[in-house]
Amino acid sequence: MVVLETTVPFDYNIRAICLPHYSFDIKYADWISLTGWKTHTRKNQGPRSSGILQNIPIITLSEEECEEIIPIFHRYYHTCGIRSTEYFYKHRTVIRLWTVQRSPLFQ
Repeated sequence: MVVLETTVPFDYNIRAICLPHYSFDIKYADWISLTGWKTHTRKNQGPRSSGILQNIPIITLSEEECEEIIPIFHRYYHTCGIRSTEYFYKHRTVIRLWTVQRSPLFQ
């Protein structure tokens, strides 16, 4: 099982999240459940959290697909969307891999 964890400023205008540095096979995935903060933006203050955590189904795209959609791939703000410079996943992506190993006693 692969779990991708990230934090995204959440807005209903987000259409897809680009995943530029994944090494696992995600080509068959339609979406990944991301936990995000619902945010709003004030003109002079930047994004602020409303304190609501939600699991958001967001379409995931590879770097190649993103390069086709937006003219310059945002290497620091890895998103595709209506306003792709405003919405991004923060800082890091954590990937957890679980494997089931058989005990030598049960082989």
